[in-house]
Amino acid sequence: MQSTESLCEHFCLMMTQQSQLSPPHLMHLHELIGYLNDLSADHKIVLAIDTFEELDQTERWFRDIFLKYLHIDILVLTAGRSSLKDEWVESWRWSEQILQRGIPFLTESETEHFLQKRGINNPSTIQDIWNFSNGHPLTLTLSALTFQDRTYPPSNLFQDEGFHKIVKRLTDRWLREIREPDLFRIVEVAAIFTRFNQEAIEYVVGEQLDYRLFQMLTNLSFIRWHKDGWFIHDLVRGAILADLKERDRIKFERLNRKVASYYYKRLISTRDLKDIAAFFYHSGDEFIQSVFFEGEENPGKNMYLEPLNEHNLVDLKDFFEHKKKQITVSEAEYYNRFSDKMYRFYASAEHNQRELEKVDIDYIKRMGFESTKLLRDQQGSIIGMSVIVPIHEDSLKKLSEEPVSRMYFKRLPREEYDYFNQPPNERAGYYIRLLDYKDPSDKNVRSYLMYSLFPLLLTGGKIVVSTPLSFLQQVLENFGFKVVPNSEHEDFGEEYPAPTYILDLTGKKLQGYLNNFIQDASKNNQMKYLSEIYGLTERELDIVRLILEDCSNREIAERLFVAEVTVKKHITRILRKTESANRTQLIRKLIKLM
Repeated sequence: MQSTESLCEHFCLMMTQQSQLSPPHLMHLHELIGYLNDLSADHKIVLAIDTFEELDQTERWFRDIFLKYLHIDILVLTAGRSSLKDEWVESWRWSEQILQRGIPFLTESETEHFLQKRGINNPSTIQDIWNFSNGHPLTLTLSALTFQDRTYPPSNLFQDEGFHKIVKRLTDRWLREIREPDLFRIVEVAAIFTRFNQEAIEYVVGEQLDYRLFQMLTNLSFIRWHKDGWFIHDLVRGAILADLKERDRIKFERLNRKVASYYYKRLISTRDLKDIAAFFYHSGDEFIQSVFFEGEENPGKNMYLEPLNEHNLVDLKDFFEHKKKQITVSEAEYYNRFSDKMYRFYASAEHNQRELEKVDIDYIKRMGFESTKLLRDQQGSIIGMSVIVPIHEDSLKKLSEEPVSRMYFKRLPREEYDYFNQPPNERAGYYIRLLDYKDPSDKNVRSYLMYSLFPLLLTGGKIVVSTPLSFLQQVLENFGFKVVPNSEHEDFGEEYPAPTYILDLTGKKLQGYLNNFIQDASKNNQMKYLSEIYGLTERELDIVRLILEDCSNREIAERLFVAEVTVKKHITRILRKTESANRTQLIRKLIKLM
């Protein structure tokens, strides 16, 4: 509505299409106002205006001319991304007549009800839409409009064409606010961060920002303030990043590395938990992002950890009793909306039964109360627990006797034993024994307990853990844990062999670990990129890595434990897929892409 004529024309069209009225041809604003006022004598009239912020320059005459002369019985309903401000609230004339209401996010049960009311009843589709939207009203509305007429549910919502249309529509709507090219460049950088300030943006772009430009950034409707800094709404951020990743993958990777570098420099000096969490989030490892930062970037905003003591021991006993009565399969799905990937955690009921038999109240008492923390929600109910045993002279003997930990600790070489055999106030490391949950399907609780492990990386010791679960093994390997030779055991059963992992951060190794981590994550992302472009298999990627290390065919065969003729066949397929004439051309092409 950029003129009074277009406003009149639009109102006449809408009344003709949406009602049984046949309004006369109205050319002027006073004619339209008079017609509506006359109509209100016999009809209840509601004027609904969506995307109100797009009135832009016409907002003043809409308020001071159009609304001013409308009959008081006519209800005007506006919807937009921002609340009304300035003269709308400063003038008593308007402030007394305006009632502003925000549309809150829907809960999971409300989302299910909303979708079912619109004909979407397939449980997997409802779950997928919930994972994608987190209850965001606009996203839910677009999802309902996209999928409600389907006679069959999509097998994979996130690969469905309709899903990508939703992301595109969301992006287009939100980015309409950005009208300066320089601002769009800054928005892309801000979207990489989970929390940002002017200093962080300047580090990544490599130049000082004009304060006016940063103010324009923070005035955008999808940007909010948090005590830890500014942030872009999660869905908007996801849409912007998905668009950037598809449009310019190399730029996307470069910005990610720059942001990770920013937190690396901060972390070395601050040793702050928030900085180390941000570093790992921005390292580019999609699996870590999904598992440790599921949903909100602050996974513990409604939870808190409480040390175990004599007073709350009874609560832990009740927790164990509840678990014994509810021994079931543990399953959880972690969706990464930025990469459209889903990661699944699974633990059998048999595994959970055996864990409860090994870790009980008596085990906690033997290890000492200092090993255990209770996770509570806002109401004070226990929703989870962690058992992380500090390693010192008092716990060392116990760890060497208990199932699961004994295989590693009873076989320690003398030098390693002496390292761990320290006074209790000089802890040499930690043994991560158990993270458990009242509701095994609650991803937020699971993510928060995983997130709470980050401080261990700042202790400057050795971290040891053993698990038969492949999902947790992947977590450990992605964090750089190494398998301890000859430490595999069968304490969970012969069919569930469990290796022992260790991460050594003693002395000055933390800085080297973080540096190697970001480099390894960058290389892994580059390999994924090559796989997506050329359709390379895992084995072909292994060979590409070794080619880039300038290994000969014989060396590659030895490293991968295969015959040299097998390597040659793989290289022939790689050259064909990448349309390269020889190794030299292949290497040049790969380096250019990376």
